[in-house]
Amino acid sequence: MTEPIREPITEPTAEATPEASPRRGARPRFVCIGSASAGGTWFARQAASHPDVWMPPLPRFSFFRGRWNRTRATALDRLGVLVGDLYRGEAVDPRDIEFLRRVWYDTKDQSGGDRAVYRQLMNVGGDSAVGVVAPQYEGLRPVAVRALVAGFPQTKFVYFVLDPVTRLWDDVRREVDAGRAAATVTKDPDALAELVMSEKRIDPTVQSRVLEQWTSIAGDRLGAFRLDDPETSPASVRRAVFEHCGLSAERCTASPSWRGIRNDPPPEQLRDQLVELVGDEAERLERAVGGPRSG
Repeated sequence: MTEPIREPITEPTAEATPEASPRRGARPRFVCIGSASAGGTWFARQAASHPDVWMPPLPRFSFFRGRWNRTRATALDRLGVLVGDLYRGEAVDPRDIEFLRRVWYDTKDQSGGDRAVYRQLMNVGGDSAVGVVAPQYEGLRPVAVRALVAGFPQTKFVYFVLDPVTRLWDDVRREVDAGRAAATVTKDPDALAELVMSEKRIDPTVQSRVLEQWTSIAGDRLGAFRLDDPETSPASVRRAVFEHCGLSAERCTASPSWRGIRNDPPPEQLRDQLVELVGDEAERLERAVGGPRSG
């Protein structure tokens, strides 16, 4: 098992940067910036089963967006769990312990967004390809996207795309599940329209907007992948995603099935309203990535 890596959290020299190190290569190798309908969870499960990949032991590791102090507190809780597992004789990757230790003890609440700190955290992965799932990056502003893309010039980015009607329906149900919207919006077309037009967290054009922004900055380093194409198997999607990241999907040990992805169609009485609310999003997606269409 890999020994803990104890490098100080400092600004790396040009020779020590992961981009300049042939031993460590691109760091991170890939970042998933969106997880429509739990696509990020599916991808994280696939990547974690790949013997050449190490994933930080914090789900949805959002370093460049959100409140870093919350992430640090979560890391401390997770560290306690892993230490308990260790003392019970369970197998624990020492890199996970070291990563969580660094997040809590070697960073501060103001560390979020500091690329030098991020590089050092990623270096805990040693010689493995490092992957990060951070769906919150879907909401990054252009200035933050440019800083991330320029700061890690070998990193590939992954974005999962749904049919826009399905994506909007999924966002609406998320608001209901979280208690932020009444259950009537899942049955009444007028209530549904009022919610979508008034709720800032729901954006029917979010996918095309994200793709247009990231593609204009990252170019072909961003790969967009459909999760709801009935003619595409999960194994073929996995193969395409890992090929984009420079890895072989054949080394994954997890089943490629869509387990855990919620992709239920909306009720018929709401479909016309949803189609109207998404407008020309299907065409915008087709121009942005080539292929996604509203059925």
